[in-house]
Amino acid sequence: WSNRDVRAHVLTAEASYRPRPRVEVALKTRVRLARDVYPEPATESQSLFLLPRFGYSFRGRGHLRAELELGEVWSKPSDRALPYELLGGDQPGRTLRWSVLFTYQVTGHVMATLNYRGRQEPWRKQLYQTGQVEVRAFF
Repeated sequence: WSNRDVRAHVLTAEASYRPRPRVEVALKTRVRLARDVYPEPATESQSLFLLPRFGYSFRGRGHLRAELELGEVWSKPSDRALPYELLGGDQPGRTLRWSVLFTYQVTGHVMATLNYRGRQEPWRKQLYQTGQVEVRAFF
């Protein structure tokens, strides 16, 4: 068990635009400044994340949504792992995460879904990817 005295500030801004009724593009930005004053010396960290998003609707039959999350985290001292409370689990270095969700109604009784996610994080040596395909029939 470890004592924490975390002081954090988060600024989030998001803008979206629909050039056509079926198309949406968006950009979200998140800046975090956090300090854990309990350990000596205090841990100070900052993060900047950009999250572009794209969405497309298939005339009432389904939709496609793609999201990317690109971020950088800095901390002092640089050799210390950051507690989850500081930046929500993010660690120093560059982080890249993405997801693609595709849902389509094939017929009136059959729906297909594809979900793909990936992430490259500073503490992982390899790229981590997951995928799921699902087809449902309704009777």
